[in-house]
Amino acid sequence: EPERVASVDLPGHRSEIKVSAISTDSKLVLSASNESVKIWNSDSGVCIRTFECENTLCAQFIQNNEYCLVGTKEGALRIFEISTGGEAEPISAHSGPIWSISLRPDRKGFATGSADKSIKFWEFKNSSTRAEGFKIKNIRSLQVADDVLCVRYSPDTRFIAVSLLDLTVKVFFEDTLKFYLNLFGHKLPVMAIDISFDSKILISASADKNIKVWGLDFGDCRKSLFANQDAITGVSFLPGTYQFI
Repeated sequence: EPERVASVDLPGHRSEIKVSAISTDSKLVLSASNESVKIWNSDSGVCIRTFECENTLCAQFIQNNEYCLVGTKEGALRIFEISTGGEAEPISAHSGPIWSISLRPDRKGFATGSADKSIKFWEFKNSSTRAEGFKIKNIRSLQVADDVLCVRYSPDTRFIAVSLLDLTVKVFFEDTLKFYLNLFGHKLPVMAIDISFDSKILISASADKNIKVWGLDFGDCRKSLFANQDAITGVSFLPGTYQFI
């Protein structure tokens, strides 16, 4: 019987990186491309785990950074256990691509936004150390008028904000899912949104190369910035400040 005594592996991705995420303790970095999800040690830069996963569109660390949650182009949610490399049974969450995952501020659940024109809300059912025993449950859904490109919880969990393919950002009350605000002003779809630490300011970044700053009390556009020479695909507040990158 032949026996493998050594192997040569490429630590990096073989196609362009579409997604990145950082663990809450800043010790791990996630990167995802069309063929795989990789977990890196942020201090050494060494790749410590590779998961075969095609067409990743969004990803987050969950459950004290023991797992990573991945949304795919096929509408599936996949959960990988970082320490063992195990995977739970994939969940067919949406009938279209999952473009966005937003963790609840209390880390007890998350929301997903999809091209099937829906936002689904999920809860973690247990904190088992085995990926096979880890479960999530869909507790409710919200149908909207167009494809969902991005979804975000406000830090106080009062609001859930979603950007749609129809160029708008809509804000709903998180507890009742009742409509609250419609933010309209971009000329192309809003690719990313974020909400400030005090839940008073929302920023939207668009394919029209502009960033807009909105007040969440009345939905007024407080500032519009020509921010880049090309489409803007990500935006994020720095913690505890009104500064953003």
